[in-house]
Amino acid sequence: MIKTVELEVERQLKDLESGKKEGEVRNAKEDGTTEYLRPLPSEARMYPETDLPLLRISKERIDRIKKELPKLKSEIREELKKKGISGDMINLIIENIDEFNALMRVYDKNANLVGKMISLWRNEFATKLKKNISEIKEILTERVMEEILGRLREGKISEGDVKEILFKIASGEKLENALKVEKVGESELEEQIRNIIKEKPGLSANAYMGLVISKYGNKIDKRKAMEIINNLINSQ
Repeated sequence: MIKTVELEVERQLKDLESGKKEGEVRNAKEDGTTEYLRPLPSEARMYPETDLPLLRISKERIDRIKKELPKLKSEIREELKKKGISGDMINLIIENIDEFNALMRVYDKNANLVGKMISLWRNEFATKLKKNISEIKEILTERVMEEILGRLREGKISEGDVKEILFKIASGEKLENALKVEKVGESELEEQIRNIIKEKPGLSANAYMGLVISKYGNKIDKRKAMEIINNLINSQ
């Protein structure tokens, strides 16, 4: 070791005299001399590990890995904005984005509705019922919401029924009982709207809609009711 140090001092002094500035990693040999192994890294870069073989990764594998990486919050925000969701609700949805995506696979016609189900309405029910939000989430689980959205997709309930159904369940009612929504049939609804228009001619569509809702509440499909009102007004 002493001989190696003495020889290395001599070698490095010669390097200094010759003006050599680049450093290097050297290997000590049995006779006390050293041999070049690899350059030292500069301040601006690192060098490849020469003691290990290069790991070559195909472009196909890199592309596949990129697709599987979790999305950045900025990317999620942009996607939610494109779905028509407002900024305040976006912040709430991001906290439950996996649940939101799962429910959207069940019912993708109204992202705002799904967003309200997992955020605003849960918080609202917790306040009204004086429960912790964790208690509400244990009652209004993802499975419960999937069942409700499944009925909505099948046309057995309307979007206007969803909040009331959720509140009933949060209040302690069984899922199946809460899903039993009494509805006015389409033919009966059209007949009643005809009578209202006949009794109060000259009103706007929104005014007629107000009268229909005051009479039937959530027992009607509001979108269908407005469609009937517009058709009847336009046909006069």
